[in-house]
Amino acid sequence: MRMTHIIAPGPLAGAEKVVLSGAAAQRARGHDVGVLLLQETRCPEHAARFAELARARGLPVSMLSVAARLDLRALGALHDMLGAMRADLLHVHGYKALCYTLTAGIGITAPIVASHHGDTDHNPLVTAYSMLGRWLYSRIACVIAVSTVSAAALVRGGVAKARVRTVPNPVELQVRPRIEPAADGPVRALFLGRLSREKGLDVFLRALASSAQSNITLSVAGDGPMRDPWQALCAELGLQSRVRFLGHCADIPGLLAGTDLVVMPSWREGLPVALLEALASGVPVFASGVGGIPEVLQGSAAGRLLPAGDPDAWAKALSELPSALPSMQRAALQRAPDVRATYSPLRWAEDVTRCYQQAVSEYGLDSIR
Repeated sequence: MRMTHIIAPGPLAGAEKVVLSGAAAQRARGHDVGVLLLQETRCPEHAARFAELARARGLPVSMLSVAARLDLRALGALHDMLGAMRADLLHVHGYKALCYTLTAGIGITAPIVASHHGDTDHNPLVTAYSMLGRWLYSRIACVIAVSTVSAAALVRGGVAKARVRTVPNPVELQVRPRIEPAADGPVRALFLGRLSREKGLDVFLRALASSAQSNITLSVAGDGPMRDPWQALCAELGLQSRVRFLGHCADIPGLLAGTDLVVMPSWREGLPVALLEALASGVPVFASGVGGIPEVLQGSAAGRLLPAGDPDAWAKALSELPSALPSMQRAALQRAPDVRATYSPLRWAEDVTRCYQQAVSEYGLDSIR
């Protein structure tokens, strides 16, 4: 099968990692796979970095420069590129890529499948694309949700149940040997993700400041629009000596090797790749019980589910952490091999290929457009 993944990449985060590892796994299974990148003119470095990583995996890459708002020139160029590719199927990631693909793809007969990685509202333009994308889901062959919770939300939002499939995200990383902490050192917590409002880092910072347990430090790996406000909050709470903002970090395995606990105080999620990376590395997790997180952590001693937006509950959990952490770490190390197998890129490729086959067989071209 000849297929093309289309994405407007941002900083290397969950959706970008899914495309890189998933497309490479599809190629390893014998599919003819390419990647088409919409390179936004306001941040061209994101697509350039993504292209470098994709080509290193042997993936053919095409790039199209696209302005921040609707770019009529780019629409015409994209139509020509899609026609020349002659793909059997187009797999689209992200609302902006979906809007451009459907608009430019008039007359292109390849079925379209979209991965719904989750919702965000970090600026009004993204919110508008999100609303439009939900409406456009009704015009494509299949929508792949990353969790059963996400799938149910899509159906409640008006997407036909027959068009929705559930395939959890894959995880791929080279696990490093654990770096043991100093005997009298602090508990080393890590926040890994985009610094945007829905990630709820401010909730954790307030919990950290009010917890009776003061021997916990936090490393914040990631960047985004809330970095400056959250750094200011750290200063307000007197946490400057306990919290480090690292910015974007490429060496995730190295970070996890020196981490005792990953924290995910999100207000909402799809199925965060950071959660899978932590568990695949044998690192326990404190996380909000939102999105697909409970589907991964429910009943596991490797993680603890906490209420979103409740600093008091998080502070209480942190106060209890030193006594709970050894058993959580043992459970996480025992579960790590199963997480790597269950959420492997090859398994993702197999499941997604079945979605493609069902989409093509269940929807004729007349019902796709």
